[in-house]
Amino acid sequence: MTGAQSPSRDLQRRSMMDGTRSFSPGRRQALRYAAALGASCFPSLGCWPRKPVAVWPRSPEVSFPDGPLTIDAHCHVFNGTDLRVREFISMVAVRQGGALGEAAKVLGSLLQSLTWLAPTGEEELVELERIARELSGTSHGLAMTNAMAQGLKRTRQKGYARGRAELQKVLGSSEEFRALRRRAPSSLDQESFAKVDAINYIERLPEDVEQYRPWADRDENFAHFSLRGNSIRGFIDFLIQNFQYRYVSVHDYLRDYNQPNKRVVDLMLPSLMDFDWWLAKGEPTTTSLRRQVEVMRQIAIVTGGRVHAFMPYDPLRQVAFELGYAAADSFSLVKDAIENQGFVGVKLYPPMGFAALGNADLKGPMDTNFWARKWLPTWTD
Repeated sequence: MTGAQSPSRDLQRRSMMDGTRSFSPGRRQALRYAAALGASCFPSLGCWPRKPVAVWPRSPEVSFPDGPLTIDAHCHVFNGTDLRVREFISMVAVRQGGALGEAAKVLGSLLQSLTWLAPTGEEELVELERIARELSGTSHGLAMTNAMAQGLKRTRQKGYARGRAELQKVLGSSEEFRALRRRAPSSLDQESFAKVDAINYIERLPEDVEQYRPWADRDENFAHFSLRGNSIRGFIDFLIQNFQYRYVSVHDYLRDYNQPNKRVVDLMLPSLMDFDWWLAKGEPTTTSLRRQVEVMRQIAIVTGGRVHAFMPYDPLRQVAFELGYAAADSFSLVKDAIENQGFVGVKLYPPMGFAALGNADLKGPMDTNFWARKWLPTWTD
């Protein structure tokens, strides 16, 4: 079971980035808050997929056997078919403090207007099977490594271009944001000023993804706007970076943090999330949890064991199963994932509602029934 990042781990990650392309404070802060909240989430909402390409697991871009052992024990690579996106934004994200909560509140109307499309688990499994065939049917040398790098570059550009276009389209159709253009800067409150900053940031996104990355990192002009403005830009970067196939998200992550021939991430331990019963009264996500397990199993194979996931255990799903409301129990899913699918641990999300002990006796405000909540199934009363 993993938790929020520790100070020592944060220092380790900072040391990994020394001498490489640095993140802006806003982007790094958004990543940290999202990970701490179990909501790396929007990494993953998945509006703008790009076709994944094979990457040789022993390529120096991702492999350095003689370097220091580096393990990331808390990351996410899921997308919008793996999570109840709208419910998560309206019920969870906007209630959070810090970067995630501020950004979700300011950009809420834009986020709700986006077309939340992402590769399903079935679609990704087809691509992963193709990648596995390519990796098994080629001789891996420098030429192959270079060809794969060029392929990733092309597909990364396609995904970024679609993301940029979608964000700008939604921005252009928003009457709320258009109206802000007509107001004098002196009349803007802090939240409105942050929205204007978001408008400028989205409109100025360059066409080329290779120009976007250093451009986003260099731009420090927003620093005086407020912490909220800082968070907005980091959150937008976070969205663009992570709306992809899960396999592509893995390699985007490695691209950001790896230092070839100096230090690379040897093992990623991404956590899956199971909020079906907490956010949607048991209505399943587009990609079921069982299918997500299959996807992560195949990603572990095609990355040469560089990725092994943590399986979520949801006590409320287990209760629903025992009462006859759910078709599958959480414990069996966890057991199968660890024993047969290459998973290496279990992740709990206590903030969703379950305490370690005494759940039946929990009380709400003014001694009310803790479980009598409008967003929970009626059988929890």
